[in-house]
Amino acid sequence: MIYAISWVFDYDYYYSAKSTSDRILAEMSENNEPMTKDMFSEKLEHNLREQTGIEMTMDPLAVWTTKGQLISNNKKYIKNAINDFFIINGMENIYDRKFPVEYDTVGFYVAQKLFHSYYTQYF
Repeated sequence: MIYAISWVFDYDYYYSAKSTSDRILAEMSENNEPMTKDMFSEKLEHNLREQTGIEMTMDPLAVWTTKGQLISNNKKYIKNAINDFFIINGMENIYDRKFPVEYDTVGFYVAQKLFHSYYTQYF
């Protein structure tokens, strides 16, 4: 079988680079720390590696036979078929949970680009 899926990204603005940058600058100012570019960049990257504020789920769209015949585009049917596949093979079902998107990964850059294409700014 061939599956088509869609990635769905959830964004938490509190952890965005902009919001995190603002918090770091306020904290550095409050603590009278020198605001060097290197120190700021290091703190920002550290915070983003801990939490990007982006989570991803996968939404199944359709399933076909290997000969290209549509089996179903009913999401409930597809999820049940995928659940059965994971159970039979003793694997964890990735469709029933959200994944945190880690910093500096393909998923992170895809999520950033999608956000930018809609809001014309980076998350």
